[in-house]
Amino acid sequence: MESTTRISEARLQSCCVIWFKNTHRQHADLLYQIKNDGRKHAISASSDKALGLTPGIPDTFMAIPRGPWHGLYVEFKRPGEKLSDAQRKVIPQLQAQGYRVEVVTTEEQFRMLVYEYLAHGTA
Repeated sequence: MESTTRISEARLQSCCVIWFKNTHRQHADLLYQIKNDGRKHAISASSDKALGLTPGIPDTFMAIPRGPWHGLYVEFKRPGEKLSDAQRKVIPQLQAQGYRVEVVTTEEQFRMLVYEYLAHGTA
């Protein structure tokens, strides 16, 4: 049951990932966070950029090919929040490479997305 209380993006993501790992144990290691948030000190940000940090990459990746897609990227947003300019730039590039990308604002939406995505046959 969805709560009407506004939860943080981090809490939404955490609840969804925990649900996935408990419900889809056979795929538990194939859904993972992409540590790409903007809350970094200048030294850390510079080092992370040199290591491949790319602004705009969605929050999580499900490394399971299904249907026509190589995998599923999920960006978590609180209801009413918009994508950043970097996200609006990167998401179409990921889609053009054969990845599915979805923006999720509720736990129920995430659950429905996962069930629908996994129902597609393997690539």
